[in-house]
Amino acid sequence: SLSYNSKKRKDSLINNLYDSKLINSYMFSFIKRNDGDMLYFGNPLEELKNKKNKGNCKIRENKWMCRMINVYMNNKGVNKKYKAVFDTNVLGFLIPKTLFYFFDEMFFNVMMNKKRCNYDKMYNHNFYLCDCGVMKDFPEISFGIGNYVYTLTAEDLFFHFEDFCVFSGEVHNVDDTVVLGTYFINQFDIEFNYETNVITLSANRDIIQVNEKENEINEEEIQYIIMCVTIIILVFTSLYLIGI
Repeated sequence: SLSYNSKKRKDSLINNLYDSKLINSYMFSFIKRNDGDMLYFGNPLEELKNKKNKGNCKIRENKWMCRMINVYMNNKGVNKKYKAVFDTNVLGFLIPKTLFYFFDEMFFNVMMNKKRCNYDKMYNHNFYLCDCGVMKDFPEISFGIGNYVYTLTAEDLFFHFEDFCVFSGEVHNVDDTVVLGTYFINQFDIEFNYETNVITLSANRDIIQVNEKENEINEEEIQYIIMCVTIIILVFTSLYLIGI
């Protein structure tokens, strides 16, 4: 009901709220509060927008999806570009095999050899089940989305099940897409803006930084620059030919 394309349906929730003048902008937000999390429609009140760190990304393909520039672990990148889909129907993370193998190489293979982690089926899903002591050795994972990196720790990426700590990343068969579920979304205040086509993430924790390693290339700007350069070349060529 709050998909990006719901704005195109006249009877959608977001259109009903706007047409009824209950909101003055096409956007909704998940906002973290000490007294309980909030789903807020329209432009949030200023007192709700007081987080000190912010990042954003432009949506792609008419979905709540942005370009993922890279994923970093132990200061190394997987060197693959993915699509980052924000989906509250997913609890943890759905990751391609390439990213799964990267995490293996960076951490889990060593822990498997030490018999501290095991890859096993749980409720018809395959997860890494580890002894909880590994969490103190687990490196941060940084997701490069747009021009920012969002860094999560072991506490954000594992959940407790009986006597185990379970890594919330699960392999799926979509090679170019990482699905960021509620484990990721719950770390931030997150705004979904239909008008600007921008997703904004905010936090008081120092987990959002400008990506100094890599940047998203704005395809529209590049196309505009190429067009301008082409026009300039054609003008000078024409002047040169006229002069001859």
